[in-house]
Amino acid sequence: CLKGIYGCKNASYDLLKYIQLMVELTAPSPGDVICDPASGTCGFLVAANEYLREHHPEVLRDVKLKEHFHHGMFHGFDFDNTMLRIGSMNMLLHGVKSPDVRYKDSLAQEHSGDEQVDHLAPQEILANLAKLEVEIQQGMEKLEALLK
Repeated sequence: CLKGIYGCKNASYDLLKYIQLMVELTAPSPGDVICDPASGTCGFLVAANEYLREHHPEVLRDVKLKEHFHHGMFHGFDFDNTMLRIGSMNMLLHGVKSPDVRYKDSLAQEHSGDEQVDHLAPQEILANLAKLEVEIQQGMEKLEALLK
């Protein structure tokens, strides 16, 4: 259980809120290429997909944009084969016909210039936000104890 600002919550629920925030901040557009170098279940890519469907419905009406959406927009890399299967299925279940979800150890391999993307999933930012939330909660608890 991750202790959140509003009490004890499921960690994946809190993470989903951070992911949605990061997608809102990056505001992907229909012609973009989006990459998550540590995709896991492809949560960031799914959230970007949902954002595009909501904010840019033309992405599925225009023939050229639709082709890009289903075959060239989303790229997810992971080094765990189970997560690759889960991530691929997650993208398919969320309506992306042919996501590029494949094996790649983003930290261990040389990748200079092999991927040109417009948006990169901010994994480190998400991790730091989760830690910050815990620290804020701990600080609030200490403050409440001092005020009693």
